[in-house]
Amino acid sequence: MFLTLFKAGRGRDKFFTIHDLQKDLFYKYTLAVYSGNVGGSIREKQYAFDSEDEKKAVLQALFKQKIKEGYKVIYEYPKKLKGILTRDTA
Repeated sequence: MFLTLFKAGRGRDKFFTIHDLQKDLFYKYTLAVYSGNVGGSIREKQYAFDSEDEKKAVLQALFKQKIKEGYKVIYEYPKKLKGILTRDTA
């Protein structure tokens, strides 16, 4: 799973990328989050989970938070992350 969101701003375009490609030695389920200003420094945060459900809950919460902040999806793989993400922010 790979998801990239983008938010245009006044001279400061921002990005937010989440993926589960990086594995952890002690946990089966992980998320890596990268964010920052385009052309600037990058912040990285790693999450590790004991279950797929925990991972999905955090992924959904992060996604909803960024959509509310005005970010738009510019790339997602697989194309339809069915059952994980919804663009409904209610």
